[in-house]
Amino acid sequence: MNLPILSYTFLSAFENCPHKAWHRHVLKDLPFQSTPELEYGRDVHDALEHRLTRGTAIEPELAAKTRHYCDLIERVQGSDAPVRIEHFVGIMQDGFPCAWDHSGCWFRGKADVAIIGKTGWLIDWKTGKKREDPFELECQAMLLAAHYPGVVKWEGEYFWLKEEHPYGLRHTLDPMRTLQRVKALYTEVVKYAQAQQEWPKRKNPLCGWCDVISCENNKKRNGDSDGTNIRPQQRR
Repeated sequence: MNLPILSYTFLSAFENCPHKAWHRHVLKDLPFQSTPELEYGRDVHDALEHRLTRGTAIEPELAAKTRHYCDLIERVQGSDAPVRIEHFVGIMQDGFPCAWDHSGCWFRGKADVAIIGKTGWLIDWKTGKKREDPFELECQAMLLAAHYPGVVKWEGEYFWLKEEHPYGLRHTLDPMRTLQRVKALYTEVVKYAQAQQEWPKRKNPLCGWCDVISCENNKKRNGDSDGTNIRPQQRR
């Protein structure tokens, strides 16, 4: 069984429900369905990337919400601390850094904004509902720590663009601890892969939005009509 290159998206899905991760990322038999929320998230990320790398103007509402961060990032861009926008990186299984598309890449990911000083600072733009889950930022710090070993400390935060109060929590990130968590999850993944059978199902609050209709826990299949099967906004 061919396993995908590890990523936050895959491991987050695996922790939530191995069976869904198996269908989504290993068998790849679930059709991709774009949504207005996903398209909006891509548009926002593209606009902010162009704003910060090319100086391209963005629409007034988004500009007003992000002005504080954009101004701050531009000030840092004029200093000695490198700033990386939409930064794609990878690591090999031995922990050594590699390119995102390297043939031996074991885990890969992308940082929306990475400021590389003595303290590395990560910013992740979010266009969905506020739900602080630092594992995504932790995975980014784990990857970047391999590429920038001179960074002493890593911190990160989400910026919730649809919220009235968009500033998220400032998280202290521990790349080594995250690497141990990732390795433990990978051990589970390999165990299920070697068993050559379907991965176990795990009933969870997201069963109302799951696309694995064949699962008995799926609320769409079971005709759930209490409104919980309305697709939530996608996180980005």
